[in-house]
Amino acid sequence: MTTLSHQICLVLKPKIACRTVFSKSRLSGDFKASLGVSHGMKRGLGRISSTYVSDTRSGNINANRPGFCQSCHHENASITLRRRFPNYSDIGIREYASLPELKQDATQKLEKVGPVQLTLPQKFVKDFPPRFQPYLKLSRIDRPIGTWLLFWPSTWGLTVASGGLPDLKLLALFGAGAFVMRGAGCTVNDMWDRHIDPKVKRTSDRPLASRQLRMRHATVWLGAQLSVAFGILLHLNPSCFLISCGALGLVCLYPLAKRVTYWPQAVLGLTFNTGVLIGFAAANPTQTGFFDVPYLDVACLSLYFSGILWTLIYDTIYAHQDLKDDTLLGLGSTARRFGENTKLWLTGFSGLMMTSLATAGVYADLSWPYYLGLCGVSAHLLWQV
Repeated sequence: MTTLSHQICLVLKPKIACRTVFSKSRLSGDFKASLGVSHGMKRGLGRISSTYVSDTRSGNINANRPGFCQSCHHENASITLRRRFPNYSDIGIREYASLPELKQDATQKLEKVGPVQLTLPQKFVKDFPPRFQPYLKLSRIDRPIGTWLLFWPSTWGLTVASGGLPDLKLLALFGAGAFVMRGAGCTVNDMWDRHIDPKVKRTSDRPLASRQLRMRHATVWLGAQLSVAFGILLHLNPSCFLISCGALGLVCLYPLAKRVTYWPQAVLGLTFNTGVLIGFAAANPTQTGFFDVPYLDVACLSLYFSGILWTLIYDTIYAHQDLKDDTLLGLGSTARRFGENTKLWLTGFSGLMMTSLATAGVYADLSWPYYLGLCGVSAHLLWQV
C-alpha cells in the first residue's frame, strides 16, 4: 500500500512532474487554486516535504535526491531532465538519470580549452569556397578515419588472396572506392537522421541537421557519389559487382538498425567489412558464371568474421559518447545494451577476433611474421579495452 504522500505525488505528477519539494508555506494561493489543492491534499504535500526532511536528517540514501517523495526514488538529475525533455518517456529519463556519466558531468569542473588545431583534412575543407564546404562535410571529408576503416579490410582480402603483395591497380581502385562509398554512406546516414541529429550535441552541426543543405541537395550529391562508385565497379569482375550491390543495401539499412535493435554496430560490421569478400573475388577472377562465388573459403570467411568483431569493438567504444542522447531518444546501440559490462563484452569480442585471425592465417598458410603481428594486435586491443 502506497503512502498518502506518494499518492499525492502521483496525482500531481502530470502537471508538476514531481519536481519540487513541497511544503505548506511554499504554495501560493494562485498555485493552489490552479491545481485544485484541497485541505487534505495540502496536508499530503506537507507530508512529502517532511518525509524528505526526515530522510536528510537520518542520512537516508534518498537524502541526495531532493525534489521527490520517499516512495518515488527518482534520481536528482530527473528534475533537470523533465524540464529539458518534456516530451520524452519516463522510462528513457529514468535510464538516462541512472547513467554514471551524468553524475560525473555534474561534479566535473570546466577546464580552459586552448585554440583547436585543425587537422590537414579539416584545413583542406576549410580552404574550399563556403558554398561547397557543406557537401564535403556531408561526406565527412574532414574526418577521414572512416575511409581507412572501410579500406583496411579490403587490403586484408586482397593481400591474403594474392598470397603476397596485391596488385597496385586493384589497391588504387579499392582505395578510391572506399573514399567514395564512405562519403555516400555518411550521406545516406545523415538523410535518415536529419530529424535526430539536431537533438544530439555531437551531430547538431551536421549540414542537414543545421539546415546548411536540404534533402534535394543531399539527394543530388548522393547520386553523384554513387555514379563515381559505379564507374569504379566497372573495372572489377562480375562477382565484385554482385557483392557491392548487396553491400549497398546494407549501407541504406544501417541507419534504420538503431531504431529497431540494440545491435546496429553488428550491421555496420557486416557493411564495412564486405571489402574482404570483394578483395578475395577481385584477386581470384576464376569464376565461370555471374553468380559463381569462389571467394567463400575458410580464410576469407574468417577474415570477414574478425572484421565484424573488430567493428563491434571500436564502434561500441565510439557509441559511448552518445550514450545519454541515445537513451533519451530511444535509439539502440551496443553501448546501451552492454552498459556496465562493456569491458567484459569487448574482451570476449577481442578473444574471438584473434582466434578468427589466427584461423585465417592457418588456412591461408601464412608464415610466422603474421602471427608475430597478431601479438601486437592483441596488446593493442587490450590497451583499448
